Amino acid sequence: MKTSSGELCADERVIVLLKQRRDAASIPKVLGEVGVHALLCATLEEVCAEVAKGIGALIIGDDLISHSSIGCLRDTLARQPAWSELPIMVLLRPGPESSRLQNTLLLPGDVTLIERPVRVNTLVAHVQAALRGRRRQYLVRDQMLELERSERRYRTLFNSIDEAFCIIEVISDKDGKALDYRFLETNPAFVKHTGLSQAQGKAMRQLVPEHEEFWFETYGAIVRTGEPVRFYNRARQLDRWLDVYAFRYGEPQECQVAVLFRDITERREAEEALRRSEKKFATIFHCAPALVAITTLKEGRIADINDTALGFLGYRREEVVGRTTLQIGLWESTQERERMVQAIEDRGRIHDLEVSFRGKTGESYTGLFSGEFIDIDQDRYLLSMVKDITERKRSELEIERLNTDLAAQVEELKEANLELEAFNRMVSHDLRQPLNSIGLSIQTVEIICSDKLDEECQRYLQSIFKKILVMNQLIDTLLRFSGSTRVELRRGPVDVSELARGVAAEVRENETEARRARFDIAEGLTANADKSLLKTVLQNLIGNAWKYTSMRDEAIIEVGARELEGQPAFYVRDNGKGFDMEDAEEIFAPFKRLPGADGFKGFGVGLATVERIIRRHGGRVWAEAQTDRGATFYFTLPVQGGGEVR
Repeated sequence: MKTSSGELCADERVIVLLKQRRDAASIPKVLGEVGVHALLCATLEEVCAEVAKGIGALIIGDDLISHSSIGCLRDTLARQPAWSELPIMVLLRPGPESSRLQNTLLLPGDVTLIERPVRVNTLVAHVQAALRGRRRQYLVRDQMLELERSERRYRTLFNSIDEAFCIIEVISDKDGKALDYRFLETNPAFVKHTGLSQAQGKAMRQLVPEHEEFWFETYGAIVRTGEPVRFYNRARQLDRWLDVYAFRYGEPQECQVAVLFRDITERREAEEALRRSEKKFATIFHCAPALVAITTLKEGRIADINDTALGFLGYRREEVVGRTTLQIGLWESTQERERMVQAIEDRGRIHDLEVSFRGKTGESYTGLFSGEFIDIDQDRYLLSMVKDITERKRSELEIERLNTDLAAQVEELKEANLELEAFNRMVSHDLRQPLNSIGLSIQTVEIICSDKLDEECQRYLQSIFKKILVMNQLIDTLLRFSGSTRVELRRGPVDVSELARGVAAEVRENETEARRARFDIAEGLTANADKSLLKTVLQNLIGNAWKYTSMRDEAIIEVGARELEGQPAFYVRDNGKGFDMEDAEEIFAPFKRLPGADGFKGFGVGLATVERIIRRHGGRVWAEAQTDRGATFYFTLPVQGGGEVR
């Protein structure tokens, strides 16, 4: 056999080294006649060189084996690969054999002894048998090389794959029930996917005593049936999810299983998180108080709609899912939906776009539309949410109408205020001037004609003059009452105690008759108010208390404060006439006087003025009283100064 380049294969070459020239020349010729190529070498050194290259067999004479240089051949043969056992045919000379056989047996290889003279057929038969054996050796060599290459490929794959791989030996009882398994081999990725280090050679129950029975039962079944299994399962003691492919390895009686697996804990957690997210989204989707729907972008076909929208619009699910929004008449027009889609395409998403839509009965509604595009299975959809603002819109329209009416009323009030100011000017000038002229005339008549008038005429003149004074007082009272709502409110810190003492002093000074009275004014009363207007309040309240205690032997008037509902309430209390609480609501109305008050001076606008001033400050005023047991008037002022309240 020759190689592709035409050279003779190594296992076909026969090397011949004989001392006798006649034998050395005849053997290659004889072998050549049967198709065996024999190469005649002259020295042992040449033989060693050819052996190193690779030959099929060696024919050598025993007379050369005892040669001193045989050590070279012995060393060359010793360096042959483990699979190589070179066929050596030693031609023996007649005579004593002990020393020759001893040297022959020291040669490494498959030695055959042939006695001379050698018959041709015997030699040919030995050579052909030797070459056949040599060919089998080279075949074994090729198989070993292929096995080594396969082993390297397997080992490279075994060590390089990212998946964990191991070969286990299943340990069963006499009944074939799997009790444990031992790791025979593990690849480097094994530790990463299991967290178990130095597992090779150890049993699983040794590494993880509480490992679940599922794993032993599964691998035991694979050993018994030979059926491969693909599964994923949680290894609780390892705190991991594993994706596993396992199959029987080797012969059934070896009870071995090859396991290829990977840690999929992160993937499972991501899937579980996604499942929870989808469940949460579905819950939010169907329970959201807004109207929510998912529709195809192109046609507006409803893929899903929440229960809120179905209940609001009056549809059953089967009436809308699979139909377009135009088919069910949801939008007022096709342009309405096109406007929304175009707005999303321009901005990416929209929020609170006011739209009009209809329910099943055809009733129109107003809503705030929010939406964006979403991708589902590589198709684009529109996620829409509408918040119903129909009632709010109606309220806004009503408020707008009321504001319009209010604006008209404000204009009317401005005109009325202008008329009131004109009236005030008239009262102040046009009405007071004639009264003053009349009073002056009466005084002139009284001076010029006093000696000519009898007592009755003079009494009439005095009565007219008093009535003129009363009219002037009424005009002053009306002007003050009107001014209590028109004067600008200027808030600031006010010492109420000091202000009350000043008013009390004024009341005493203005009294023309001798009276016994005691004022109890609490110290440290303060407020944030308009000082001038607050003085007017105290003048009216203390003045009323002074007036309605005039029949008492000793008037007691108290000014203080108490906490009511978390804020101070100031009060003015007296021991005067009092009144029936059934009449309490009327006392703060202009020109309203209580029954029995005719014997006391006044026009019925003092408490009305108090009520207006306190209301402008954002407070309130009220009274508590009993007939003939006095009265208490309360008023509050906000602790923090705010805007004016009219």
